[in-house]
Amino acid sequence: MSKLILRACASCAAAITLMAATPVAAQPLGAFSWQLQPHCNVVTLTVTQLGSTYRLEGTDNLCGAAESASAQGVAFLNPAGNVGFGLTIVAPGAAPIHVAATISPTSLSGSWQDDAGNGGTFAFNGAAAGTLRPTSNQTRVAVAHTDWRVRSGADPVTFTLFSDGTHFRRTSTGASYLVLGGSVPVTVNGRQQQLLGLELCYEASASAVLNYVEINTTTHTAATPTGRTQRLGDLTERTDATCRYYALATPYILTPSDSANAFISVNWTVASATFELGRATWVLQPTTSSGVVLDPIPDEPEPMDGDPASTAARPGGR
Repeated sequence: MSKLILRACASCAAAITLMAATPVAAQPLGAFSWQLQPHCNVVTLTVTQLGSTYRLEGTDNLCGAAESASAQGVAFLNPAGNVGFGLTIVAPGAAPIHVAATISPTSLSGSWQDDAGNGGTFAFNGAAAGTLRPTSNQTRVAVAHTDWRVRSGADPVTFTLFSDGTHFRRTSTGASYLVLGGSVPVTVNGRQQQLLGLELCYEASASAVLNYVEINTTTHTAATPTGRTQRLGDLTERTDATCRYYALATPYILTPSDSANAFISVNWTVASATFELGRATWVLQPTTSSGVVLDPIPDEPEPMDGDPASTAARPGGR
């Protein structure tokens, strides 16, 4: 039998040593992290030896979201000499995804794939920028960069539309809000949707700092709105260029009366510096509840000759 030992060392990030040993039950070997590149998800797993296999228990950080996903599985030695992983990851909202991975016994990195058709590098201690790994039953609605606008016409902000992004410039230093339009479906394939978050693609800098992101929902049951509910507010100042996922702390189930919007604040420390926005993608997930089906609008009956409606529809009547 073989025993798998993961150990840190001074000259390298980590190494795997395979050595003959009599297996003992439930030997904790430590906690280790892998990034599912090209996505920003990082799984951190505690490895425990159980005979010739290894129990994996931990979390997927969902790219730094307020709530992580549980991750559990098994690791094992393959006859080819590499190490296989089988993981089940359950995100908030109970959407399971199955991940298979193999890693090298020397670098601890390798490759991964999931049952939603995603895959890439399984990078030991990886921390590269990337987008959120999609799941098999997510609904993702991409809103084009052309749907961003300045909140107030009084703001001294101009914009230029390009085929791959929108450039915003402020003629003086200071902060201004930008607003995301577009539509968010509340029902897909007969299932009510819950809002999980928003993936935002942007290019900031020290001269044009992204300093606030806000996600709201608004309920309209009459001509007068009932007010907005803030679902996320992030005050982190960012000067990078990436697509970043902003996850709601608690998924929100959308009703037929709901809509969603996003506001961001950009602080220009240098007048006329460029802040660029690309796509923004709403991330939703179906619930087990059937969506509310609105009554169809009845067809207007065909007017008969002599009916006032038939003559009123024609200029000058008959």
